Amino acid sequence: MKPIIPVLLIALSGYVSAANLQPCAFTPKQTEQNPYPEIEVFHHCASYQNKHLEITDKHWRKLNFNENQLTTLFTQGQYFYLKPDRSYLPVITYDNGADYFQEGLTRSLLNGKIAFYNHDFDLVLETDFDWAWPFQDGVARVCRGCVVTQVNEEHTGLTGGVWGYIDKQGNMIEPLN
Repeated sequence: MKPIIPVLLIALSGYVSAANLQPCAFTPKQTEQNPYPEIEVFHHCASYQNKHLEITDKHWRKLNFNENQLTTLFTQGQYFYLKPDRSYLPVITYDNGADYFQEGLTRSLLNGKIAFYNHDFDLVLETDFDWAWPFQDGVARVCRGCVVTQVNEEHTGLTGGVWGYIDKQGNMIEPLN
């Protein structure tokens, strides 16, 4: 099950409607003029509506794909991983960026719960947990009923709920308590 939507940008209309375009941020390709690119904000770049991401061809050509053929993009409060075939996966924000791939998996929300996906955007593990930390040494800390709370101006934390640990098959290895 892949809850991703291939981006069929301009195939039918020839352009992305300028009225819907919002700023986006990504690290562009290295160029002679910019040999050490850093993340930049681009105006009139992308639109994310009704779980459908569109990126202008102009900005698509600037995307810098890594050795795993992935790149990240931020628009309208959401981080995405993108692939050259224009498929994408919305992922949770973690440490001021797109969630990392740890032990080959990244986290996203599926039906309001944490789910884990691989580099191919295949759903590896669907959970019924409100939060899960990345896998480390084959286990992830998870919770039900925890809520995000503002710790200070820059940081949020999790409070309440019941916590435990699962393995990569979703089996509870340490019960929720």
